[in-house]
Amino acid sequence: MTEINEKPKKRDDLAIKELGDEIMLYDETNEKIHVLNHTAYLIWGFCDGNHTLKDIEEEMNNKFSMINSSAMLKDIMNAIDDFKNNKLIINQ
Repeated sequence: MTEINEKPKKRDDLAIKELGDEIMLYDETNEKIHVLNHTAYLIWGFCDGNHTLKDIEEEMNNKFSMINSSAMLKDIMNAIDDFKNNKLIINQ
């Protein structure tokens, strides 16, 4: 389970390609392709090992002020869990 003070870090060995409104991540190590929508890609961008989930929530709330904050945090945590399940995040 993802924790609010966790500082997720994305793997830097993934190839990234824009596909219209979506982003493709190619994981050569695991021979998998992952497609992220715009929102997931924004969250992905903050997974630099420096931002906590709370920081990411604040950044996302600045971009999408009309969305309920608790709903935003839940969506962020779900995205991070998906990144972890797909081995896109480095365990620190």
